[in-house]
Amino acid sequence: MNLMYDIEFLTAVPPVLGRHVVYFYQGKSRALRKQVRDAVLELFATQNIEAESTAPADLQSALIAPSLFTTLLVCDLEDWPPTQIKGFVATIFDELVECEQQLFLLVPGGLPPGGIVAACTIIVEPMVTAETLPMVFDFCARTSKAFDFAKLDNTDAFRKHLANVVGAGPMLLCTPPAAAAWR
Repeated sequence: MNLMYDIEFLTAVPPVLGRHVVYFYQGKSRALRKQVRDAVLELFATQNIEAESTAPADLQSALIAPSLFTTLLVCDLEDWPPTQIKGFVATIFDELVECEQQLFLLVPGGLPPGGIVAACTIIVEPMVTAETLPMVFDFCARTSKAFDFAKLDNTDAFRKHLANVVGAGPMLLCTPPAAAAWR
């Protein structure tokens, strides 16, 4: 199993992923879901593996269906009942051991449950905490086109303010209090 944060993945997309990819994103944030999805699909496309969207209700049968060609089944549990996600994901992980197809599963709700298959690449959207703040800040500095974060990096007042906001507790990457309070 290969585990990485989404901001690490997008900063340096690895040349090869595991047979299956599972992206655990924060349910209310989805800040980088589209970018992660596009990057994963592009990487599999370079390996001539065709992607096929699959509804959650059809996923189990699609995983074990025989096929002449390798297919990447793409399934987003965004609209799946939140109370059923953990059990559904555990059932799917049991199926991955002997499945015919490859899977890209997008799961709302944060960190992965136990029982993850070794052949999986796990991508996780982190909560912004004191521990992840430097990595998040670096990602913003590298990828922002709207603002030159490198200039803020040298502003001690901004760093102190941001550290105080994050020190109040975890927050989602797209949560605006730090930016709004700084204006």
